Amino acid sequence: MRWSKMRVGWAEYGGLAGLAMVVGLVAWSVLGGWTIAIIPGLTYVLASGTVYLLYKQHQRERAETLVASPAMKAAVSLAQAMTFRVVGAKGVCPLGRHVGDVLRLEPDGEVTPRVCPHAAATLRLAVREDQGEEVQEWCCPIYDHLLVFRREVKAA
Repeated sequence: MRWSKMRVGWAEYGGLAGLAMVVGLVAWSVLGGWTIAIIPGLTYVLASGTVYLLYKQHQRERAETLVASPAMKAAVSLAQAMTFRVVGAKGVCPLGRHVGDVLRLEPDGEVTPRVCPHAAATLRLAVREDQGEEVQEWCCPIYDHLLVFRREVKAA
């Protein structure tokens, strides 16, 4: 699920469920006269928030390392641009790609319209594989928002 630019997944749902549980327990304890319960409640909220921020930072850094380096882009070196069509999907692509969208892999290795680094790397690898006459499909490696690509055949 996506709300504006934030992707809401299992980590967010789990964090919200834990937060709701702690708020409920602390409120019940305070109403029962045990005001010291605020301290472990605040400790839990701070620790959970810190762990979540570290998780998001790890995800960001991991995505940045998957961005193709200039050497990888140079290794593609196409004589002409290639086009791929999205023929299948599971989940929602974070950048809004849907079944039927056409993607273009430029000779310098850039993909337009923009796709995530995982999908771009998949398309670059698809170009380097042997292109026989049979239909070949390639999948984005992220299962949560899987896209299936098929190379478009140019008309003669």
